[in-house]
Amino acid sequence: MDMSAIAKVLDTTGSSALKMWMNVPKAFALMATAAILLARTIAAAKRVCSTSSGLPA
Repeated sequence: MDMSAIAKVLDTTGSSALKMWMNVPKAFALMATAAILLARTIAAAKRVCSTSSGLPA
């Protein structure tokens, strides 16, 4: 195998890996946002339940 073929393979795998890594922050931010919203919803639900029943959360 000559060096240009190896360089080409490394270049394509490197760029696709880079594209994957560029997409990771978006997915992570989306998951983090969903987790924060879920946590807030649960906290609010606990607060509502505790105030209506008189029990501590």
